[in-house]
Amino acid sequence: MAIALAAGLAGLAGLSGGAGAARAADGKAVYAAVCQACHQDAGKGAAGVAPPLKSAVVKATTAKTRDYVPLVVLNGLSGPIESEGLSFQTVMPPQGHLSDEEIAAVTHYVTQTLNGAKGAKVDAKAVAALRAGKAPSAADLRAMRSRP
Repeated sequence: MAIALAAGLAGLAGLSGGAGAARAADGKAVYAAVCQACHQDAGKGAAGVAPPLKSAVVKATTAKTRDYVPLVVLNGLSGPIESEGLSFQTVMPPQGHLSDEEIAAVTHYVTQTLNGAKGAKVDAKAVAALRAGKAPSAADLRAMRSRP
């Protein structure tokens, strides 16, 4: 009976989009709680305050640059950047207090849901490895923006 119930629930999850949909939903909740105040609804950004996250830079995330978004979430970003033709000179504080799962979920939401990026997924294990590694400088992170 328990096996049949588990199989039925797994089937229902598959109908609603499965783990990917759940991860996107969790990421949306993390985004709403942590990111939306500055980056606004649907990642549109706020002129002079926070760059849009629905952008060509994020959409161009590839396997080579897939770590950019989670590294910015973990370490923050300061200094001049350009996004969608607008210049920004603001400071994003690090969000290292978020769990690896939350960072993976919000990364998925920003890259996949808001931007439609394909194939550059980041999971909690990858975030844990980034967290354990040497933190990149703001200059390193800004350089990652220009390397699609």
